[in-house]
Amino acid sequence: MAKLRRRVEDNLWPVVQQAVAAALSWWIADDLIDHHVPLFAPIATLVALNTPLGGRGTNTVRVLVGVISGVVVGQLAFTLLGHGAVTVGVAVLCALLVALVLDGRRITMAQAAVGAVICVAAGQQAGVDRVLDALIGGAVALVFSQLLFPVHPLALLRKAESTTLSGLADALGLTAREMDAGDEERTSRTWDEVRTVYTLLDELG
Repeated sequence: MAKLRRRVEDNLWPVVQQAVAAALSWWIADDLIDHHVPLFAPIATLVALNTPLGGRGTNTVRVLVGVISGVVVGQLAFTLLGHGAVTVGVAVLCALLVALVLDGRRITMAQAAVGAVICVAAGQQAGVDRVLDALIGGAVALVFSQLLFPVHPLALLRKAESTTLSGLADALGLTAREMDAGDEERTSRTWDEVRTVYTLLDELG
């Protein structure tokens, strides 16, 4: 229960930010721009902000790069080959390769592939709408991550350090208790704790 409470407390504020930002993206696309179905604007915002606090701005740029490159590739494939399974396969392959060259991150590649599929499946206007939605969602995500709620690097580092040290202390304490216990009393909890420390060290890095 303590770990659950700590997890909720650590992530509640970013989750609230994502919800408000998604609603704002929808409102901008639906009311201000009068988008027909502003579906992808809040989705782009959520994907961009759904990453650790230190990387939300970079993640937003990756989403935009992936969407735009995927739409361009999908549009070319649709123009040259029309609809069909072969066109989807070619568009996705080319979009993934372009994203791999541009960035190589999974989020960029996924967004590029999705953009290409949407273009082939729904035509040119859908691709244009997807780019517009991505720009709206990305702009909202950047405003939230860089202007309204920027990350303070030193505070983020101190938090990661204290969390890692706490995890190391827990793992060492459990290891000491396990070593004092008899063979029949030992459990597999020690390895579970150590695996958690690996995750904390990765986040600290």
